[in-house]
Amino acid sequence: MPRAVAICGCFLALLLIGSCKQYEEYPIEPFIGYEGFTLLTNPQSGITDRGVIKFSFTDGDGDLGFLASDSTLFYQYNLFVTYLECDNGVWREIALTTYNPSTQKMDTVNLHARLPYLTPSGDQKGIHGFVYDTLPVYHYQSAADTIKFEFFIKDRAQHQSNTLQTEPVFIKKHLNPLD
Repeated sequence: MPRAVAICGCFLALLLIGSCKQYEEYPIEPFIGYEGFTLLTNPQSGITDRGVIKFSFTDGDGDLGFLASDSTLFYQYNLFVTYLECDNGVWREIALTTYNPSTQKMDTVNLHARLPYLTPSGDQKGIHGFVYDTLPVYHYQSAADTIKFEFFIKDRAQHQSNTLQTEPVFIKKHLNPLD
């Protein structure tokens, strides 16, 4: 009988330990980790015109992302991206532009984005995950062939994450049969 009680006690202890979900705790300020950048080549033109940045994130109180109805200036963007070109060994922030047929003028391309509402329900709000963002990489008005991106996120309380950069990325701009 004592052995049966000990076995039942061990089983009950394992059941209780196994049913307690472990939650990771993170600081309330978001934190991001660079995971990589993948270039995408347009199959029709052979030009490398886009790339996908991948980064991980954590946020201790889970207040990342916006609802579709969050549209005030304060809640316009929460992923902030800057395009940098290397010009004679010096990195410079460059505004990308594209032709707007409606206005027949060049418009600035905005690289910032909105992460969707990610706050979990329940008492445990700490979150972690990955973000993939597709970005234009081809600057038609520039001869520079090496770029990188700088980026950070903000949560709804306006806590800013650390700022990261991609590695330098070589862009194939023109098809040349001699290349």
